[in-house]
Amino acid sequence: MLNLVFNGNLGSAPEARTVQVNGEEIAVTSFNVAVDNGKNAAGQALPPTWIRVSVWRNYARVCEQYLKRGMAVSIVSERIKTSAYIDKEGNAAATLEVSARSVDFSMNRRDDRDEQVPF
Repeated sequence: MLNLVFNGNLGSAPEARTVQVNGEEIAVTSFNVAVDNGKNAAGQALPPTWIRVSVWRNYARVCEQYLKRGMAVSIVSERIKTSAYIDKEGNAAATLEVSARSVDFSMNRRDDRDEQVPF
């Protein structure tokens, strides 16, 4: 099994939904993570790599409740899917989607926050 481990920041608020799998309603929360690619030899910032992340079942509800746009996360993936497509300008492009085994957002914890994130 191929696992991908990466750190980044949420580019948007998480999107929650439920799906039917074998007659069972399962919670799914999805969000986009921007992974910093550093700088090129000239010192210019490289564009981030965007990864679509899906979190399933009970942990999906935790992510829906506590994750916010801009938060730092560390992801360990379970499944990886790539897709190639042609964008609106006619250029070849690709997407990377992962199903997360774990999402760590403890680096966002603040001591002065009223509501503590359950870890």
